[in-house]
Amino acid sequence: MTRKHCNKIPDINFFIQRGCFLYRKWPLLLSRFMKNLLLAPLIFFVAIIAIISCNNNSRINPYINNLHLKPSYLASLDTPNYTHIEWLDSLKDFGTIERNQKIDIDFRFKNVGDKPLFIVEAMTNCGCTVANLPADPVFSGEESKITATFDSQGQPDSIFKTILITSNTKPFARHYLGIKGKIKPSVKKE
Repeated sequence: MTRKHCNKIPDINFFIQRGCFLYRKWPLLLSRFMKNLLLAPLIFFVAIIAIISCNNNSRINPYINNLHLKPSYLASLDTPNYTHIEWLDSLKDFGTIERNQKIDIDFRFKNVGDKPLFIVEAMTNCGCTVANLPADPVFSGEESKITATFDSQGQPDSIFKTILITSNTKPFARHYLGIKGKIKPSVKKE
């Protein structure tokens, strides 16, 4: 069985008569190709933007400003974005220390919320205790500490001191920390 058109070089009429897919559809294919050619960079650009925006960098301080306001102050005003705190140490017993001795006591805490945690302020009930607060925000899932320095000079034999912490936390923004212990009585010389 021989083919009728085997020895002929096909011309355009051959494709038209046989209903060649490529010949009839070439304007449609060309327009699809051009659309894809134009859409490819756009799709690539949108994908890059999506990847960058999905990079959930939760370690950015949202309260940095150029108004010379402390970020912790702004965080304390932003009540809808308060977070949760878990105190790992809220009462410390330092035991017995010598009179006129200074000791450092660490109160550890953890941010168990999903927003950055700021310790805004610390107030003590006397000048013998000074609290050093973390300057940077504590991000979700991280731990930090407040270091209190207690000076036993001029204190009674048994002490209990409190520190009032203000933070951007809910349900309460204020938390009490306690320090207790004993001071060796001074030996009176005769």
